[in-house]
Order: sequence, then C-alpha cells, then structure tokens
Amino acid sequence: MSDKKLIYRATKAYYQHCLRNGQIFSQPDKGLSEVDGDYVVLRNCDGVLALYWITDNGLHFVEHSDSEAKEYV
Repeated sequence: MSDKKLIYRATKAYYQHCLRNGQIFSQPDKGLSEVDGDYVVLRNCDGVLALYWITDNGLHFVEHSDSEAKEYV
C-alpha cells in the first residue's frame, strides 16, 4: 500500500478515535505526516497528533507518552 493511502487511512482512523474518546479532532498535515518503517506518524503544525502501527490486520493506534512522541518530531 502506498504511503499516501496509509496516511489517508490513518487520518480516518484518527478521526474515529477522537469521536469515540470525546477528543477534538485536529486535521493532520499531509506534508508533515509520514510513514516511518512500521508506523504512520500523523502531524500538523502543533506536532505529533497520533501514531499508528502498521500490521497485516490493519492500523493500530499506539498509546504513547510525550517522550515517545518526541522521537518522531
């Protein structure tokens, strides 16, 4: 699957995650977001919004601390 498609799917998953958890959705920037190995990193001008692990079964949201998010800044 292309990086563009993975970022699109991760953005949709992030939107649904925000809805389910009562969080405010912030639009990721396609130019700042990236696929890094087995992860999709969604970013905007404020930094890392979400991290998704790419598996054979799809994308899985990664709960992460601020220190882990800084690894992807």
